[in-house]
Amino acid sequence: MDRRSDIDIDALTRALDVHSLRILVAIDQTGSISAAARSLGYSQPTITQHVQRLEARLGAALVVRTARAARLTPTGALLAQHAPRIDASLTAAATELARMLGRRADLVRIAASADAVGTVVAPALGRLAAQQPEIDASFVEASDNAAALALVQDGRADIAVTLTLAVSGERHAIARRSGMRSTFLFAEEIVALSTAEIQAAGGRIDPALLADEIWIRGDGSPGDLLAERLERPRAGDDIHVSNAAAAVALARHRVGTTFVAESALAGIDLPDGVRVWGLTPAVTRRATATALVEAATIPAVESALRVLASLRPSPADVEVILDARRRSASHRARFSSSRTTYPARTAPPEESPMPFPSTARLAQAGAVVAAGALLLTACSGDPAPSASTALADSGEQIDSITVALPGSLSNLYVGQESGILNYYIASIAQEGLVAIDADGAIQPALAESWSQPDDVTYVYELRDDAMFQDGTPVTADDVVFSLNEARDETTSPGLAYYMTNVESVEKTGDSEVTITLTEPDAAFAKNMSTGGAAFITSKAFWDANDGNVGTASSLLMGTGP
Repeated sequence: MDRRSDIDIDALTRALDVHSLRILVAIDQTGSISAAARSLGYSQPTITQHVQRLEARLGAALVVRTARAARLTPTGALLAQHAPRIDASLTAAATELARMLGRRADLVRIAASADAVGTVVAPALGRLAAQQPEIDASFVEASDNAAALALVQDGRADIAVTLTLAVSGERHAIARRSGMRSTFLFAEEIVALSTAEIQAAGGRIDPALLADEIWIRGDGSPGDLLAERLERPRAGDDIHVSNAAAAVALARHRVGTTFVAESALAGIDLPDGVRVWGLTPAVTRRATATALVEAATIPAVESALRVLASLRPSPADVEVILDARRRSASHRARFSSSRTTYPARTAPPEESPMPFPSTARLAQAGAVVAAGALLLTACSGDPAPSASTALADSGEQIDSITVALPGSLSNLYVGQESGILNYYIASIAQEGLVAIDADGAIQPALAESWSQPDDVTYVYELRDDAMFQDGTPVTADDVVFSLNEARDETTSPGLAYYMTNVESVEKTGDSEVTITLTEPDAAFAKNMSTGGAAFITSKAFWDANDGNVGTASSLLMGTGP
């Protein structure tokens, strides 16, 4: 072998890196650069630029691109073929190095800001110590959520516990981080603590009614979020505190008004005259645990994540909040027997190239007619007409049909009231992204096609002819809004059960919606039907009625017949 050959091989070796090989493998597996970017947690331009730089370093084309797809060239396929072995070798080396440096499998480090210590980290560490004393668990304090996540990314912590605030109806896409997996832990409501003499209907109050009070708040606190929404400047007599315990102590002594998570009131006796209200719109604080994908399978990290996911904060003694939680718990208990834990490896990804229409809606329409006939017969004193006495089909258009139900309903929206009758009626008025036919197979509904580029990503292409009953078109924004409402335990306790594994719902194209899970779930695909949690409604209709849908004054808006 001559000297030039040695130099060329050495140069090619230096041009390669594990990250580049993982990108090529992702493109090969998903069939497009955009899908590869989603699976790796990067933007499409980032992946495109990385591939272009690698091609320039190697002096060879690696990917052939078309308008909607991408495939590897023979050179790219060769590199992708070697990638798994190279990746496995480096992982083995890192494991041995970790042992040498003292990073044992029974060690776990949890990073979080001070706000998360009392409600999440401390109970988790205590439970780990009691249940699995062989695990060496420690805490690393971070200044905020971003700092906690950075500690995990830099290898200085194994799990980041973060707390984020969300206002009902104002969801934003969750930023995905490369190589990290997030697990939703729990959500709790933000409550107002005040001595203000204000009548709050139904146990909830609009924070705007408290704007003239002295506010007790700190940087990044619920009070800061509400002040920003209300465009309320910091008043001269407002009090700045660094933690919720201080805010509650001051509010208990009638110094001012504060907004804290429910758990901040655990074990606190409030004196007469100090009131606690829920907020409208509801504000929730969501707790999330994030770890590197590779670290999530380390025994100690896996145990810590399991303990974190089992935590539930103490609820506030506010009847409207307790009632919503009771309905959610009742729904979960009703369906818990059908919930199945699936192994990490799921069945091969499903992909539907079938265009709409399908047999799904025909089957659904038949079922609706049959159900209506049975209900009418059951509520009538007359016997059901026989085949010989049935009226002939005149061909006339029926303007309306009245069906007597064997029970009363307080709300047609399944998220608020999840009885069997609610499901029947909502399934008539609304559709999901997919439908389930008589054989239990998944068929198109509002999505004309869909794909699953990896174990945790589902991409849905919407029909361009779908219309709501008011004549407005169904958009990707409507789908994202509807599914995010279904995720909210406050507004949709009857549906949130199905969505606990969802990390994000994003509009990724004019007619494209991408859903990312925190972990593989073989049951998820069917949950995107009206048999699960996908009851797609109009965001404009929801907003016009301030979220009070499914009532006598504002029924349901959907795309059903």
